[in-house]
Amino acid sequence: MEFSFKKFLTAPLIAAVGLAVAGCSMPIPEPESIAFKLYEQKCNLCHPVYSPKLLDKKTWGYIIKRMEKKVKATGVREPLTNEEAEVILGYLQKHARERGM
Repeated sequence: MEFSFKKFLTAPLIAAVGLAVAGCSMPIPEPESIAFKLYEQKCNLCHPVYSPKLLDKKTWGYIIKRMEKKVKATGVREPLTNEEAEVILGYLQKHARERGM
């Protein structure tokens, strides 16, 4: 079986698009809260905001850490302060889906 770079990239791309569409179509809880507004302000610079229900609590923790590493490496914006990261992660985890759903 021959390796195909195109096929190698196609499946993850389709999965990412599916997640983005699903995450964008879910309702956003507490859209008037300070926590959501901070999440929107900081994270919407690079990508749409996703419904917290898209992922579980543990995964949101991983995502926040991964995004901050990316931000520091690329310099696209100032990294989150510890307080901002806690507020955003708290909001996402408060409204996250249950694990395994």
